[in-house]
Amino acid sequence: MTTLAMDYQMGFMGLDSVFTPSAYVRTWNRSLGVPLSPSSASISASIDRVLTFVVSQNAVIEDQLAVEDFLANKSGVVAHLYSVPEKIAYYIGKSKMKLGVFSEPDGYEAPELYLEVETSLSPEEANQRLSTLNREWILTSNDEDLIALNVTLKFA
Repeated sequence: MTTLAMDYQMGFMGLDSVFTPSAYVRTWNRSLGVPLSPSSASISASIDRVLTFVVSQNAVIEDQLAVEDFLANKSGVVAHLYSVPEKIAYYIGKSKMKLGVFSEPDGYEAPELYLEVETSLSPEEANQRLSTLNREWILTSNDEDLIALNVTLKFA
């Protein structure tokens, strides 16, 4: 990991010619004072608010920096995360949830956002309800951002 330290660099607005994951750029931007903070602060605030909301709805965030980075690059998913707890409760029942990012260590595919839903339903019933959730909400939305959310089941 590389640390960028700058003393008294007023007006410095970006990391030019440096490849930096957006989660770290956003963390760095938060440390700037309001007059220097770039407009991406609104994206950071939206991501922070939705993650706080999801946690308040009985969810755990696994590797928060990875989730923040994913959401910064696919910001359309942020709005959908507000309705996820309600949809899960409706289709599967009130459940513990875990939000995280999965990436294949040896693969070249883009990371995927997943929501793991813990359930005590039988596997047949839970899979049927998950299929209904997919058919009636995720797939019918025709929204690429919502389709980026993978809902998985964990049987308790």
